[in-house]
Amino acid sequence: MTERVKGILFSVILIVIALLMLPIVIDSVADVLSIDGISSFNGVEAIVGLIPLLVVVGIIIVAVINGLWAMKKSN
Repeated sequence: MTERVKGILFSVILIVIALLMLPIVIDSVADVLSIDGISSFNGVEAIVGLIPLLVVVGIIIVAVINGLWAMKKSN
């Protein structure tokens, strides 16, 4: 039972960290997009705009996998 609780707690902590990092990532992306001449490169704005989504979704996927692994491991 304690392994299950530890795994789920770690997953919740990962999600909280992702949400705390989100404003930092968004500010960094805004700084990069404000650089003069960055739009002259094809696709840079689109790729840089996806970075916050990729960061949050990546951490949430890791948290879900960790939670499911912890629940499976404890059975």
